[in-house]
Amino acid sequence: MLKRSALILICVATFAFGGLAIAQSRSDPPATLCAKKADGALRLARGGKCKRTETRLRVNQVVAVRGPAGATGPAGPAGSPGAGGPPGKDSAPADFAGEPTIPVAAAPAAGGQCNVTAQFCTGANNWRWRDYGNGYQTVGFWRDRSGVVHLEGVAELFGGSGGGQPAAFILPPAYRPVAVRQFPIRAAADTLRYVEVHPDGQVTPELGGAGVAPLDGIAFRP
Repeated sequence: MLKRSALILICVATFAFGGLAIAQSRSDPPATLCAKKADGALRLARGGKCKRTETRLRVNQVVAVRGPAGATGPAGPAGSPGAGGPPGKDSAPADFAGEPTIPVAAAPAAGGQCNVTAQFCTGANNWRWRDYGNGYQTVGFWRDRSGVVHLEGVAELFGGSGGGQPAAFILPPAYRPVAVRQFPIRAAADTLRYVEVHPDGQVTPELGGAGVAPLDGIAFRP
């Protein structure tokens, strides 16, 4: 009868420790129980050692293996579009695109007029500036998000003779450099000329006479 009671207690302890094992890691070592031979009383062995009057029991603590994974569920709905703005001018990246281009207005009718910002100038001896046209970009300027000023388009100086050649146009105060900036350009007949941008806002192509001044690619920090 005593042995039967001890066997029952051993079975109960085995199930109890087996349940405990499910919550533990696979890497945990088996637990050791000591059952008294006299009455079957159980205790958890320290260091895995039992007394001579006890029977040592090893309880497996390995977690049961999971079953196979189920079928993949259906895909969720597509997310909403991002909040990014439209592409910048000429498909420039959004982090580079800045304000819209400010076009340079047509020159006034009178000669010697060069004091209005964002307007083509006229000089002495009938010199005048205008957009070159012929499929080329019209003249304008703009700032990107980092504050860099960009010029664009092709300007043409025409109509005069001799001296009195004016600046092409004047930039507004917020678009002017702190010092004179000079940029090389290719003028008529593949001649190398240059454009100067002054702290007073004057954009002055030095052509030596009538001709065209391509401004694309001129950029500077004001």
